Amino acid sequence: MQNSDLDALLAQLRQSQDAPPAPAPAPAPPTQLQPAPSQAQLDALLSSLSPAAPTSRTRDVTTLSFPESIPILQSLALDSHFLASVVRLRERQDEEEVKLRDERAKIEQECKRKGLSAPAVSSKLRLWDREALARWKKLQGDQQVQLQELGVPTFYRTRNESALKKQERVMSVLLGFLDDEQD
Repeated sequence: MQNSDLDALLAQLRQSQDAPPAPAPAPAPPTQLQPAPSQAQLDALLSSLSPAAPTSRTRDVTTLSFPESIPILQSLALDSHFLASVVRLRERQDEEEVKLRDERAKIEQECKRKGLSAPAVSSKLRLWDREALARWKKLQGDQQVQLQELGVPTFYRTRNESALKKQERVMSVLLGFLDDEQD
C-alpha cells in the first residue's frame, strides 16, 4: 500500500470521528392505552405466578375445631361464587323438605279417602317415614360432601353425633353470613 493511500484512509477515519453524531431515531408514536385489568384478572395472574399458601380449598379442614373454622368461614364468605353454591344447596334442601311434607300429606289424604283404619294408616305412615328418613340422610350426606368440596371446615360425610353438632355450629355461622349478604 502506498503512503498516499494510507494518508487518504487516515483522513477518512479522522473525518468520520470528527463528524457530529447521527441524530437519534425519533421516538415511536404513543400506542393506545389498554384498559386496566380487573382485580379478578390481577388476582388470577398473581395466583398463577406465585405458589399460594394452602387455602381451605386445598388443605384438609375436616378436623378443625369450631374456633379454628371461623377465619376460614370469614374468608369463604367474601367469595360470591361460594355463597351462590351454598344458596343453591339451601334451596335444594328447602325443595326437598316441601316435597317430603307434600308426599306425606298426600298419603294421609289417600288413607282417609279409602277409609282405612287408624292402625292401617299408622302402619302405612311409619313405612313412608322410614323411607323419607333414608332419603333425608342421603341428602344430608350429599350436602356434607358438597360442603367439603367447597372447602367448608368440619364437613365430611359422617353420622357421628359430635361431628354433626360441630357441623351444625359451623353451618349456623355460614347461614348467618348468607343472611347478611341477602339483606
